[in-house]
Amino acid sequence: MKHLVTIIALAAASIGTAKAQDYFAGAAIIAPGNTHLDTAAGRVESKNDPLRFKLYGGMNFSDSLALEAGYARFGKDRFSTPGAEVGIATDTLYVAARGTWHLNDSFELFGRVGVSAQRYSIDQLAGAPGHKSGFSPLLGVGLGYKLTDKVTLTLEAEHFGRIDINKNGQRFGRGGYSAGLKYAF
Repeated sequence: MKHLVTIIALAAASIGTAKAQDYFAGAAIIAPGNTHLDTAAGRVESKNDPLRFKLYGGMNFSDSLALEAGYARFGKDRFSTPGAEVGIATDTLYVAARGTWHLNDSFELFGRVGVSAQRYSIDQLAGAPGHKSGFSPLLGVGLGYKLTDKVTLTLEAEHFGRIDINKNGQRFGRGGYSAGLKYAF
């Protein structure tokens, strides 16, 4: 996670000459999407729906290219696996390139490609540490609708990747859909 923070800090330092209107910030609520735990016995879906959100900000290099960094909190998902109840909470930091295609004055399509650093807190999972960290690819695609010149409503499908959580072949993946607002400064 220290590597991702260093990358974000270096990117922020390199964009110090940007004008204020080149910056944006946003917040979104993330729907559960496809939250699952892969075990030797098969895939187990989450059995609850904790509050999930993300906060992000970035800088536009042009009308179609931006650098974005953010934080996502996924709450604690609960799973029933053979012989145990498992709880996994996730915090994610990410940095991504964001490409935007303006369809007209109101609508835009956008995509994000980057890397996410995830920290998991794992309860009651045999063979897994209490905390696990890892890096994984970040992919997202979405649609934006301009409510005003400064405020855009966003809908997005995103995947934060999967990591191995123990040596028994158990993997945990994060994906979901989000709805939020983006504000251009």
